[in-house]
Amino acid sequence: MQQDLSVAQAGVAAAQAEVNRIQTLINGAVSSRNSAWNSYLSWSRKSCAWYDAVCQAKKAANMSYYLGRYSYFGGLVGTYSAAKTVATAALTVAKGVLSGIQTQVTAMQNTLASVQSQVNAAANGVAMAQAALDQLPDVGGSVSPVVTIILEDGIASGRVDASWNGMPLGGGTVRLSDPAEACIEIPGSGPLCTPL
Repeated sequence: MQQDLSVAQAGVAAAQAEVNRIQTLINGAVSSRNSAWNSYLSWSRKSCAWYDAVCQAKKAANMSYYLGRYSYFGGLVGTYSAAKTVATAALTVAKGVLSGIQTQVTAMQNTLASVQSQVNAAANGVAMAQAALDQLPDVGGSVSPVVTIILEDGIASGRVDASWNGMPLGGGTVRLSDPAEACIEIPGSGPLCTPL
């Protein structure tokens, strides 16, 4: 019984470590996204004389660069958040199994047969929690978005092309309403949108 309890505790620790790891990735992506947005805003507010083509070109290039970085890190936040949801669900299952075992230990002191039956059920639950943890998607890698904004005849439109570790995720859309968003479809997770 002590061994099964140890296995359940190890399952909880492993699931918690995965949740913590993904949260660290989310925090880093959010920080980088915010930094890119602040840099974009700074460049968008830069004033250039109408005749200073070098200044205007540098401003446009930097705005485009930081907007791309913002979209990239925004995509990572969404991807990591989806992975965290899966990891959190696995952690909840593992905690439930551990809680079940601890409750059973207290209740099973009356008969050894009852103890053995309940611990076997809990061990199966731990195995299911571990299997769910093993199915977590690999969040290593990067989403590479390319946001294209087109201004034609005074009408703005756009599209998003993105890939995950070099694999195309398919085309996305740019919504230029308030708030403006760039969206891509993440297979198995649904749409992932980031404000522009």
